[in-house]
Amino acid sequence: MKNLKTILFEKTAAALETYQRSKAQEPNADWELDRRTFCALYGVIEESGLEDEYNKWKYGKQS
Repeated sequence: MKNLKTILFEKTAAALETYQRSKAQEPNADWELDRRTFCALYGVIEESGLEDEYNKWKYGKQS
């Protein structure tokens, strides 16, 4: 089983991607739920002090 941190990072990255894609494809649609989902997940990362590690993980996966 994946560890909790990896699951949190993957869910956060997926939520951000969904939010950005929704906003770009349908600028007049109500994409507020997608934004709130990302913000809630990222808030957990911030409260845990994992922002730097998340950014390293995120940008390391994009390389």
